[in-house]
Amino acid sequence: MNSRFSIHAVLIDTQNDNKKTHLFAKADTIANHTDIFQLTDEMIDERRDIDAQLKDLFGSKADYKIEILSDLIVKLTNELGGIDVNGRHINGRQALQLICEDRFDDVIDAIFKALGKKNLLFTIPGLLNTLKDSYTTDLPMADALKTFVSEIPDLNKWKIDLIKVNDRTQIH
Repeated sequence: MNSRFSIHAVLIDTQNDNKKTHLFAKADTIANHTDIFQLTDEMIDERRDIDAQLKDLFGSKADYKIEILSDLIVKLTNELGGIDVNGRHINGRQALQLICEDRFDDVIDAIFKALGKKNLLFTIPGLLNTLKDSYTTDLPMADALKTFVSEIPDLNKWKIDLIKVNDRTQIH
């Protein structure tokens, strides 16, 4: 994988008529930084070519795509033994509820903190096995794991910014 890449993620809420949330992530493994742009429903027209819309918004289409079912958040959170959000320890169902309440950034931040506390060399195989039916992707997993594992020592230094995009002026 390149040190800079982008991912178009679609979160599919299986609890809520398969409502979709589109995210566009720009990752930089040199700077240990990722911008995640959460696009409002008005920003993406499901009837049109999504790649063309992303290219129009971000100047390029995503390098990789991933579709994530909402149960992935539940399974991942539970596999981690729960997560801490604003001083409260919560389980997977509670994490999903927070995402439905538009607190995606709180949940993702807590998941990354929980991952940073684990010995991921031993945790990743179990996580992948548990989550395998909850996502589809064209991301080459061997490359992704190699990149991720190389970043483990700096995972707690990794900066993730979630930008909720209501209009084009918020995209950089």
